[in-house]
Amino acid sequence: MKFTTLSVVLMILLAPWSLSAQTKFGISAGASFANVAIKAGGISVSPKLKTGISGGIFVVAPLSSTFSFQPALNFVQKGYTIKDDYATDKTTLNYLELPKFCLPC
Repeated sequence: MKFTTLSVVLMILLAPWSLSAQTKFGISAGASFANVAIKAGGISVSPKLKTGISGGIFVVAPLSSTFSFQPALNFVQKGYTIKDDYATDKTTLNYLELPKFCLPC
């Protein structure tokens, strides 16, 4: 929670300054391939791979000639499919992800 608050505060404080530089906006799109491993009561199940969509928006805000701030927000679909002789269970999970900030990346 502290990281999210800090990120929002930094974006608000740096936005006016970064808008005077060459700030760029963009979109990203692609596919996500998710799977899970389920272990319960000594039984292990590996469901089939779930293919989903992934997309988002991002901003590249230069802070200096060699350093930029790039916040992003992504929509990602994840899940799995379990199929046996009697039934099929298809689970799709939709997420909004805020990529983690790291130094160095």
